[in-house]
Amino acid sequence: MERIYRILEYRVITNNFSDQIRRDILLFDEVSTMESDLDATKKNYKRAPAIKSRINDILTGEFQQQGKFFVLISRLGEELRRVRVLGTIISKYDNALSRAETDSQSFVRINLSDESGVIPIKAWNQAYNQLVEYKEGDILDVIGVPRKEEDNTPYISLELAIPVININQELVRRTEIVTKYHELDRLSSKHYSSDEPEQPLSSSHTKILTAIKKIQANSDKGVTKEMISEELADLSMDNITECLSDLICQGDIYTPNADHYRCVN
Repeated sequence: MERIYRILEYRVITNNFSDQIRRDILLFDEVSTMESDLDATKKNYKRAPAIKSRINDILTGEFQQQGKFFVLISRLGEELRRVRVLGTIISKYDNALSRAETDSQSFVRINLSDESGVIPIKAWNQAYNQLVEYKEGDILDVIGVPRKEEDNTPYISLELAIPVININQELVRRTEIVTKYHELDRLSSKHYSSDEPEQPLSSSHTKILTAIKKIQANSDKGVTKEMISEELADLSMDNITECLSDLICQGDIYTPNADHYRCVN
């Protein structure tokens, strides 16, 4: 092969071939070089683990540029290069109808909800087949890469979607995440230091706890963020969402079902 290539290269130099053949051979040389570089890159590439996360921690994270790429950093300092979230599909869009008219690539988007928030999951082409069969109300365990829209709104680019059949998987995942985040909270300088006891609840946390106790007395399903917002008009929805996540980690409240909260005591 090397000898044949050298002969072709020689004929190109001596102008014995047409311009088109010369371009093809030079392109072959360029592609070969690119493939060699790609092979070298693959040898040094190590895939990031998929971090089990709450949707809220993706929504409240910050994208920071590292080299050519943006990496999502959670509020507790975790690097979320790939994430794994478990939730319920609350809405779905499939471009199947418009694709026939516009000849565009396959695309499907779902909005996935867990007890902490809602995030879009997007899938193109091959990943499209991972989501197309699911519908609203289905529970999925999703693995993907955090990305951001032009307005910096986070979404997840899908790699893998796993259907959740046993409802106990949700409970196990919540337990895993609560345990992990409780440890991260304990180690985070934002909330703790190594020589100081646990910090008391802020006024916002206390207000929300009081509001939940008041509202849940008349609500069998639990208390939603919207109910809390109506009760506490001075708190923003972002503040309420963050405080609810903190209270879950500290074990003061729990989620009897999606998007509803109740006090432990």
